[in-house]
Order: sequence, then C-alpha cells, then structure tokens
Amino acid sequence: PFFVVLAFAVATYFIDQNAYWFVFKGGNPEGVAEWFQAFFYFFASLIFMRLGVRLVKNSKGLVRYLPLLFGLFVLIVALEEISWGQKLFGFDTPEEIAVINSQGELTLHNLYPVQAALHLAYIFAGLALSFLTLFRSETSKSLKPSLKNYLPSKTLIPYFISVSVFYFTFDYVNPLVGGLIENHQEVAETMFILGILIWAFSIQRDKQANPENFRNASHK
Repeated sequence: PFFVVLAFAVATYFIDQNAYWFVFKGGNPEGVAEWFQAFFYFFASLIFMRLGVRLVKNSKGLVRYLPLLFGLFVLIVALEEISWGQKLFGFDTPEEIAVINSQGELTLHNLYPVQAALHLAYIFAGLALSFLTLFRSETSKSLKPSLKNYLPSKTLIPYFISVSVFYFTFDYVNPLVGGLIENHQEVAETMFILGILIWAFSIQRDKQANPENFRNASHK
C-alpha cells in the first residue's frame, strides 16, 4: 500500500495537477484523501478499542490500558479530521470560532493555538511509532513476549517516518530554500494513517491465528 499510494501520488501530480489536488487537497472543503483518512482512523480506532477492552478484562498491570487509550485517541482524531456536524447538518461556524480557526470550521485541530503545534506533534508521533517497533525485537527484554505482539512491526516504519520527514522538511528546510517545497501534507498523512490501520489489522489477524501468543499479557 505504501508504494501504491506513493506511485499514484507521483504519477497524478505529473500527469494532471487538477486531479492531484482534487485528491490530496487539504483544508475546507477537503480533498478525497482527507475523507479516506477520517474513515481509516475510525476503523483503526474500533479495532484498537475492541482489542483494548479484551486486554483490560484478561490482563494485569497498567500497560494493559494502552491499546484502549490509543484507540480512544485515534477515534478523537477521526472525529476531528472532518467537520462532521457541519457536513451533515450544514450549519455555519460562529464568527467567534471562525476568526481563530484557520479553515473557518468547528474543528479543534485547526484552531490557531493548536495548529501551531500540530506539525511538531506529527513529527514526534511518526518518530515515536517508528521507535516503538524496536521493542518488538526478540532481543528486547523491556516487555513480556505477549505484549510485544501489540507493537507495530518494522515493516511499518516507512508509513510512520514519512510524516515526520515531510513536516520536518516543510517546516524547517523549506524556509531555507525560499519556500520551493509544495505542501503535500495529505500524502504524508495518508501514509501515516495507513500504517496505523495496517498495524491494527495485523494485531487482529495475529490474535485470531495465534491466540496463545496474546494470553497473560501483563506487565508489572
């Protein structure tokens, strides 16, 4: 999926700019990619919360709450990705909110104080999830084997690190080259959520295929 999305983005960009920006446009109204991202976040959140609830019931230790909390966080991101209420009911944004929201809609992540830190949050999130894959290593003794099965595999690093590389380049390198780098954030963000969704599906698949590997997932 990583290379399919990348090839599609590159090919569309060089073949038809209008088609590219129709798909990967950010803002309000959203491009096609943002709608896919919202649904991907939603599906991933449901899987993580379902797995998390079972882990809380069948395990011990504080670490057992992490998949559930992560699922709840991903659900918030899904709800924030698109201004769902306005899309469904067509009401206007109050003027008091519109003046402090970069897209003039009812979304928290587009409020100017939040948005100032959003790109940096993506950089750290991509790096953190990439680093998390190291704890799945067989040689790592930080977690019990059963808990390692909930961690992402190293094959997902390109999905996670791409959003860090893009935002670091766009925010910190772009000013040094006179703003020559275009804003392709929706491509990077699509890669990021694809990685999270594949991660969720892989845990669910492995749990169904090898349930014994997920038993007694406790960490004191």
